[in-house]
Formats: sequence, structure tokens, C-alpha cells
Amino acid sequence: MTNPGFIQLMGGVDSSGRTKALLVSEEGKILSEKSEDSTDPNISSIERVPEIKKVSDQNVISGGKKMVFIANIGAADGLLLGTEFLPGDSISLEATGNDTIAEISYNATNTIFMIVTLT
Repeated sequence: MTNPGFIQLMGGVDSSGRTKALLVSEEGKILSEKSEDSTDPNISSIERVPEIKKVSDQNVISGGKKMVFIANIGAADGLLLGTEFLPGDSISLEATGNDTIAEISYNATNTIFMIVTLT
């Protein structure tokens, strides 16, 4: 909802994670400002646990991760989710909001995969 002669800005987040709403006049003067703590899980501070490893086996990356990066740093082909994964190939997956990434199967028995995850 807007007021005639005013520009309404809503939904900003300051550096401490507090939501802000501003009502600004056409001349750029702040007429009203409101801040409150956010209950949005995307904005609130959550400590994530990183893990990095190099593998040369056939296995799965367990589900429930927020971010997964996989690179074939070896000299031979591998498989990722049943698809050819060539030397030099890499992929980065990131879940948004409250979503997480499902289990990922890989086969790096003849090569080396570097796997970075964020839980």
C-alpha cells in the first residue's frame, strides 16, 4: 500500500539482521522508520559447518547439506549421479531458504574428487 506523494520502501535488512521499513517523501526525507528483530530463518544468523575432503572411492554425499561443491581434480573420468564427470569438471549446488540438498552418489575410484560441503 502506498500513500499519494510518498515512496514507501519496505523489507530492508540492516547489518545486524534487523528488518527495517522506511516511509520516504518525494523529496527524500525519511518520514517514518521502524526496525525489529527478524524471525526469518534466511536472515537470522546460523552457524554453518564446512568440510573439505579428497576422495578416490565410490560412495554418497549424505543429504541435508546447504551447499556442495565437487571437482574432479584427478586425471581420469569419474561418475557423478551416474553421469560422466571429466577431469577438470566441477559443480556447485546451493539450497535456498530452508531447503537442503538430497543425497549425491559418486564414483571416483580411478580419479580424485575434491568435495566441499556446508551443513
